[in-house]
Amino acid sequence: MKEKGSCPKCGEITPNKGNRLCATCYWIPRAQHSAKLQLARLEQPWVQELWRAFEIWLLRNFSPYNAWKWMFPSGDAFAEFDERFCSAQDMTTESVLAIGGPEWLRKHGYVSRFLAHTKIVDITDRERNEWAELRRIQDILDASTGENRQILNAFINYCRRGKGIQSKTLRVYLKAGQSFLQSTKSPICEVSEKTIYNFLRRHPGHRSSLFRFVTFLREAGYAPEAAVPKRPKKYRSGYSARVIGRIEAFSKEFDATGSIPRKRALCAAAIAEMLGVPLEYCLRLHRQDINLEVQSCEVRVQEDWYSCAMVIDRLIREVAKIDIGDDRLFPGKLPSDTLSAVGAAYHVKIALKNVI
Repeated sequence: MKEKGSCPKCGEITPNKGNRLCATCYWIPRAQHSAKLQLARLEQPWVQELWRAFEIWLLRNFSPYNAWKWMFPSGDAFAEFDERFCSAQDMTTESVLAIGGPEWLRKHGYVSRFLAHTKIVDITDRERNEWAELRRIQDILDASTGENRQILNAFINYCRRGKGIQSKTLRVYLKAGQSFLQSTKSPICEVSEKTIYNFLRRHPGHRSSLFRFVTFLREAGYAPEAAVPKRPKKYRSGYSARVIGRIEAFSKEFDATGSIPRKRALCAAAIAEMLGVPLEYCLRLHRQDINLEVQSCEVRVQEDWYSCAMVIDRLIREVAKIDIGDDRLFPGKLPSDTLSAVGAAYHVKIALKNVI
């Protein structure tokens, strides 16, 4: 058996032979020294008191080594507070996020956790994500110039009227609009269905995201003839063996699972497979986009209604009975969210694991 030693300062047994200091006696003084150096950088008394509270919290809740490791870089965050804010009342969610957004909070993760622990500023994941999406929207605008930027700004105002839409959805629509404006060589007033058809041939992934932008161009008078060409309705005459196999796999997993999120994801995937539209589009369907009053229920895609195969009809009717009070057919964890596309893709992968 390997011989062990003891710490000469506190007597704790150490894993190494000899009289080496234990981790606590070795790292704590170094962490405290680092904290003292950082304290000297701060000028306002209230920030100094906040720093002392942070030092105690860090030493009490984390290993001595981690406390030492993060004490010095955390001082940079408190130096920002000292420079930007005159009092603790000035530290709000918006003002702290304004320092550098979610990226800054991730960089100073221990400081963020301390602020949430002390209830000084409790920034939720939802607020972080919202801020990140707003930053991405601004990046899209910054990358556009002249008339294109003017049109995109007007599109943002158009989307935010009334109930508005989520920032993430707005960013996706805005990116599709930006790509279209940058790709088309026609003057905006001459944009037509043919122009958009040519764009979608090169960028098919933007199809479902481009509808709102094209509607805006038409309604705002920028391009009166703008329209998204309809998809060929080849799937209405029958389905390939591959599509049928995938839908059957979704149905089998749907019946086997007791997970409501998985049932919703598989139902959305079956609709997407049947109609040939992106899964993300189906996840955004509302209850008014389905018609259960007919023998085979119908799903609306833009202005067209499509009848569902019997197996999909059953899945939709079962899912529609869940959370009847929710406006969305596939709601997420929060009332305003849709089911996560990443999570849905995972459930689809599970269902298709034995399908070629």
